[in-house]
Amino acid sequence: MLNISNYESVFCDSYDALISAYKHGLNRNANIYSNAPAVIMQCNDSIYIEDYWSREKLKIFQSSINSYSIKLFDKLKENKCIGHEESLVVLQSFVNFQKVIYKSACLTEIDIQEPRLIIEVEGYGGANGNNMNTPWSYLLQDNKALGIYSYRLPDSNWQALSTKGISIWSRIKLGGIETIVYRIISRISKYLPKRFIRGIVLVPSENELVIEACAHLVKHRIFPVELTSKGSALCSSYSDNIDIVKKCISEIISQRVNEYVCSTVSIRCIELFYQNLEKNLLSFYNQLDIWRNTLDQYDNTKSIVLANSLASPSLTALSKVCTDKNIPVVTAQHGITAEINALHSCFTPVYESNYSDLFMAYNNMSKIVSDSSYYRKGDSCISGISSRHLRVKERAINFPNNPSLVYVSNNLYTGNMNGVANWLTDLEQCKNEIEIISNVLSKLFCNVTYKTYPEENRRYSDLDPVFSEINKFENIKVMDEKVDMRFLLPNYDLIMSTTASSTLAWLILTEKPFIYIYRSSHAPLNKDAYSEFSKSIFLFNADKEGYADEILSLLSQPYEKIISQWIEMRPFRLSMIKKYVSLYNDSPGGRISHRLLNDYF
Repeated sequence: MLNISNYESVFCDSYDALISAYKHGLNRNANIYSNAPAVIMQCNDSIYIEDYWSREKLKIFQSSINSYSIKLFDKLKENKCIGHEESLVVLQSFVNFQKVIYKSACLTEIDIQEPRLIIEVEGYGGANGNNMNTPWSYLLQDNKALGIYSYRLPDSNWQALSTKGISIWSRIKLGGIETIVYRIISRISKYLPKRFIRGIVLVPSENELVIEACAHLVKHRIFPVELTSKGSALCSSYSDNIDIVKKCISEIISQRVNEYVCSTVSIRCIELFYQNLEKNLLSFYNQLDIWRNTLDQYDNTKSIVLANSLASPSLTALSKVCTDKNIPVVTAQHGITAEINALHSCFTPVYESNYSDLFMAYNNMSKIVSDSSYYRKGDSCISGISSRHLRVKERAINFPNNPSLVYVSNNLYTGNMNGVANWLTDLEQCKNEIEIISNVLSKLFCNVTYKTYPEENRRYSDLDPVFSEINKFENIKVMDEKVDMRFLLPNYDLIMSTTASSTLAWLILTEKPFIYIYRSSHAPLNKDAYSEFSKSIFLFNADKEGYADEILSLLSQPYEKIISQWIEMRPFRLSMIKKYVSLYNDSPGGRISHRLLNDYF
């Protein structure tokens, strides 16, 4: 058994695991290096390893991701053996790997030369497996005095997003008849007589617009089929393809990594990138054979693919096979983000229009952003936002004696899961959230519900430090059930949230007074969106001193006065919604159905 008592420098992202290590002999005077907010905030002498990243350095790193993606794409295009879809798989791998470069940059040559202990956790981390450990053990494997201590997490009740506790009526009310039609027909369509079928819509991944479009197409005898890949294929014949890709991009990858990572660690970092790339490319090539076999059965039927996102190796392979077989691919927008988020360009390689012949957008700004993608494959048109979104609107304004407020938290840490999407570290993000709790929510006269983000894949093993802050205040109640906020919106009179994310559309469309807290470092609104939103909703800039007092001043007024101000902003809000949320306010499914009938059936 490893003797851990002599280690003076320790990497650890779990407070519980650290306590276990202390019990097994770890020197309590050892230096603890961590990325985890819980460890840093509970261990006074711990060292935050991401302090390497100044705001300016992180800004440069994050802002340059897409320019490097463009370099890779151009280089791959030079080789006629590499197709559009293969290139997109490379870009998916590259964008996703930025978080590893980000972590690797925090290491120094001394971490290779001197003894280091890595404390890792074992246990369930969600549907995507255990991603709670930074790959320190791989990056530092050349350290001859490297030790690894593993801690098994107690059995947890970590759960996925669900509708548990939501009544059937609430689900039907929000989902509408379209959802019922889609669920029934997609399950029985394969049993229908062929003479009755005019066409087939193959659905590999769904969202609200996909469901509604399929329900409308049923009226025209065009039926949805849930598409899954089944079977297996050998990938040995593709090893040459992978070697060609690696050779093509090697110089650019080395340049990107070496710009931030010390020389000894960079070797392992680059090696790890190629391992992930090879895994993704093999998945892509393997799925090509499987999708060909799957789609062969539809050769004699008019069919299209209608999907949510196709930005995974498997579904990118589907896009490639559909192109080869002349099967049109249509994608539909899932949420507003790209059109409002100032820092979203790093994710341009995964935009829907790169993978499809036609992209159905909510609004004109989404169409503009989509059409401007450097990697775009097809066209786009505007369908408007889903009917589910539109159904959250309240038909009448209530004037309760004690108005209730819900704070919809978007506090989802990067950990080892998310891409590098912001200009702040997880610790800064945690402190910002605590600031809102202590300086705003705790000082409100009304009762406050703190709705946690429904995190499905675990970033850190410890309880988020924000809960310790919330527990100090009697007026704040935590709702940590993993239920989508859309089902809970009718229960509240006032809504507060942060960040330019897809959640905003649901909150804005309720037409309930909405308090939005902006930060330039964390999923900020772009310049034009900021201007439009500031006239349309109660927007407060957390970059400015005194923003908390301004929020408290607003919410200390009688509810009737708040409503009066909210109503005054309505003309601006309608204009903003039309531009940034939904161009239309009715029948998106019918609009998509009409376009698909004209173009493909």
